[in-house]
Parts: sequence; structure tokens; C-alpha cells
Amino acid sequence: MENAVKALTMAGSVLIALVIIGAILLVFNNLNSYQKVSDQLKKDEKVLEFNNQFETYNRTDVRGSDLLSLINRVIDYNERQSSVGTEGQDLGYKPIVLTINLREAKKNMAPPITKDDTYKSLFENSYMISGTANDEKKMQEVLNRISEIQNEYTQTELSELTASASSIFIGKKTVDNEKETEKSVEKYNKIVKNQISNYSQIAPGTNIRKMIYNYYESIQFKRSYFDCVSENSKSSGVEYDTNGRIIKMNFVGNGKVE
Repeated sequence: MENAVKALTMAGSVLIALVIIGAILLVFNNLNSYQKVSDQLKKDEKVLEFNNQFETYNRTDVRGSDLLSLINRVIDYNERQSSVGTEGQDLGYKPIVLTINLREAKKNMAPPITKDDTYKSLFENSYMISGTANDEKKMQEVLNRISEIQNEYTQTELSELTASASSIFIGKKTVDNEKETEKSVEKYNKIVKNQISNYSQIAPGTNIRKMIYNYYESIQFKRSYFDCVSENSKSSGVEYDTNGRIIKMNFVGNGKVE
């Protein structure tokens, strides 16, 4: 009888020990699962936070002025935080590929005087930003040119010069007419603080004329609208990596200008 009691006591102790061990393992597994879920939620939050910077442009009728902001944001991200950047190489995140096809928008971005054969358009038909220096160089040159113009003139001067461009920057047929060239110089000097002394300073091919034409184009770009769609315009223009992060955005000018 006494041996039976001892046996039952030992069995009970073993059972209790097993129950305790099982409970510990259960708690450990639950904690491990909770940690995995918590880690995944944090990853998802970071992906969502990242994508939110760009999802606001994932729509139709994106103004060119907003697109310029996106361009700067993508270039900054690619240069610093992506796998090709200075700070993000260890993270391994792919750079964003941003493609802009002007299409119909290009038609509305001609300079005020289109018969000036010496003028070279500021904007090309398309641009790609992909994290490589060659792709981003062209768009960076455009942004730098716009910044240069805005540093050279005040906003009021630029607005008045573009509004009066056809009468100030006269064409080749009238450049030999002294009275007409004098009027051009006079009109220009009435607008700007930095005066010029003769017409040769604003003749076809001069930097001043190019600046105003470039500025006019930049204004037309800012007023143009673009759709975030695929090249065939039949699907979304946004692509995601396997981890859910945005890696591609494609914009097409829709011809609308306001």
C-alpha cells in the first residue's frame, strides 16, 4: 500500500512537471509567434510609410508642378537611401524607376516664338530616373536650369517678360530694323532691374532669350497634367517589389493644361 502511494506521488510529480514544461513551451511559442507577428507588423508599417510618400501621385491628372516635387523626391531617395545610394547600400532596397513621357503635353510647351531656329527646347520627349547617373543627369540639368533662371530674375520680371516675349524678342525679319530693335530694348528695360545697352544682348541665340523661353516652357510643364498609367494606358503605372515597396512609376502627359 505504501509503495503504491509513493508510486502515485511520483507519477503525480512527473505529471505536474510535464504540465509545467508544456505550459512554459506554450508560453515560449506564443511569445515567439507574437514577436514574429510584431516584427511583420513593423515591416508592414515601414513599407506603408514608405509607399505613402509616393502613392499620393498614383492617380490621373497629376499636375506637372507636383511631378517636379516627385522627381526631386525620387532623385533624393535614389541617391541616399536605395541600394545604389550613399546611406542605403546595406538595406538593399531597390531604387525607384520613374519614367515621364510628355506625349500630348509637349505640344503645349513650345516657346512663345516658335520661328526662332536657334532655340533648343528645355524639355525632351521623355525622361527616366532609375538611380543611375546617366538617366538622372538630363532631368537634373532641367531642374538646375529652372533654378538658374529663377535666381537671375524676380518672379514679377519673369511673368512680365514671358507675357511680352513676342514684342521683346522679335524675329529675324525685323532685327535689321533699328527702330524695332530699340523698342525691344526699351520694353525689356522697363521690366527688368538689370538693364541692357543694345539689342544684341537679347537677339536670337542669346542666353537671355533662351532663359525666358526655358522659363515659359517650365511654366507650361507645371500647368500640364499627367496620368500615372502604363505605357499603353490600360493599367496602373505603379509596380511593387516582392516586399510591397514601390519600385516603378510611369507618367504620361494627357494633353490637359490649366
